Amino acid sequence: MVQEVKDLIKELKHFRNTEYYKFLSLFRNALYQNYFSKHVVYHCGPPSHKSLIKCIGQFRHYYRRFLPSNKDAAILEIGCGKGEFLYYLRQEGYQNILGIDLSSEQIAVAENLTLPVQNIDCVHFLENDQRQWDLIVARHLVEHFSKIEALYLTYLIYERLNSGGRIIIEVPNCTTLLPSGSYTDLTHDTYFNEISVAQLLRIVDFANVEVFEMGPYIHGLKSLVRTVLWKVIKAFLRGYLIIYTAKTGRVVLTDGMIVTGRKAERS
Repeated sequence: MVQEVKDLIKELKHFRNTEYYKFLSLFRNALYQNYFSKHVVYHCGPPSHKSLIKCIGQFRHYYRRFLPSNKDAAILEIGCGKGEFLYYLRQEGYQNILGIDLSSEQIAVAENLTLPVQNIDCVHFLENDQRQWDLIVARHLVEHFSKIEALYLTYLIYERLNSGGRIIIEVPNCTTLLPSGSYTDLTHDTYFNEISVAQLLRIVDFANVEVFEMGPYIHGLKSLVRTVLWKVIKAFLRGYLIIYTAKTGRVVLTDGMIVTGRKAERS
């Protein structure tokens, strides 16, 4: 990590004590205390067994390849929401798991699933809880912070990972054709594409940073049709980008994307 970034991170700790940050915290707390009942239910629908089973299928497709082979691995999810991903981890056999979230309403839903969760601010938790983790997951969380805060949060994640530990972040993609995920939440502060989200991880020294699309996948007849149509549309969009920009590099075109990185092994 370059010295300028180290100096900035030191100053960010003081930034959290400013009057502006205190006001920002009040604003966020006001939104998050009713986040589930005022936003999630309207945008995603009420929690149900059917929706939980659907989530498990999605997580298995998108995330399984990134999970530790050791079922005793220590896994933390920050911004765990209603606990769907924690529930999936438990289904996969992981028991040493913990989820934290600022929304008391969503934590209550997760507790109904008998999941290990805490209602706490993630930055406060990472600053004060000294446990180390093999995997830290942040799904639809980082975009809720300003760029400065996102950098500090990513640094804290790096510090709380064991040597060789992995970070997994899922964020909306703001440069897709229809970036609905980026702009459907009043609490979103920062918008990412595949280049900027990878940059965020590399700044704090994460290695082996990779970004992955979250396109349709086949799990039935309807999804087969969607997957085929998506491949056709994606080929057209890639052709358009090559013509328009003369660049042939990989571009993430889906509404959501996953970025992973590892903390370097100690020599």
